[in-house]
Amino acid sequence: MGTTLAELLDLARTGPRAFRARSPQPSTPQVFGGQFVAQALVAAGRDVPSDQGPHSLHAHFLEPGDPASVLDLMVEPVRGGVGRTVRRVSVRQHGRELVTVLASFAGVRPGLGHEAVEPGTSRLAHRGAPSRGVSAPDLRGGLAEASEETLSWVAALRAVLPLEVAFPEPPPRDAVVRGERPPPHQRVLVRAADPLPADPLVHAAALAYASDLLLLSTALLPHGMVMGDPRARAVSLDHTLWFHRAPRADDWLDHAMESEWAGDGRAVCHGRMRDPAGRLLATVAQEGTLRPRAG
Repeated sequence: MGTTLAELLDLARTGPRAFRARSPQPSTPQVFGGQFVAQALVAAGRDVPSDQGPHSLHAHFLEPGDPASVLDLMVEPVRGGVGRTVRRVSVRQHGRELVTVLASFAGVRPGLGHEAVEPGTSRLAHRGAPSRGVSAPDLRGGLAEASEETLSWVAALRAVLPLEVAFPEPPPRDAVVRGERPPPHQRVLVRAADPLPADPLVHAAALAYASDLLLLSTALLPHGMVMGDPRARAVSLDHTLWFHRAPRADDWLDHAMESEWAGDGRAVCHGRMRDPAGRLLATVAQEGTLRPRAG
């Protein structure tokens, strides 16, 4: 049995502001970007007042990580003030800095509020999200007519990541497999594959983990490519999250993604993550390398 998401986010303290983290088993060929972000958020959150929750996170991916080796996370105070705390986290392995993360935390404050209703992303609330314990066949949804290649791809995702993944609509990857060039947007439902502890920081970190899933692949769709295509190099450069509400990451998270621009060897992707009631939980942004490989 592989490592659960709760175990992945349970960091070992090795010093006053130092932690050690592991990768899941089985694992991906290199450390999943969402893992870096999630574990760094937990490390930063363990060094701030308990009445403050994360409200933003900015990560820069510098080098890939080896999932067979542990990661060391060093937390540095950047700013502390009334109602807001900022921490910088350096994720290191074999003496090299792999990722740097700046995380900001604050307590709940009164203020003006509004929320745009986005067509198509709140349908889960009207139809009802599948509850935990629903059998796998009931979660096929948009995969009902999917190709065997796409079904194998989904099975591989579920095998290497501690997440449950479902599609309310046919995944655009299936259109690429058929030789089409779908527009650069897609939607996925995701949640922790196993129960999480009640700690709100763990749930925020679990959302951060899931926020990286498929995001950069959105930019490949109009080019008729998928992640892993030998014709293109697609690598995440940075990742940003703004938290709007405290999430429950063992409930289904509805992540609607789009890529509005690619050029100059780069691509920008955005995502909006909502709860089963259709309320906006977090906004995601990511820039990545996107360029053809030399023949």
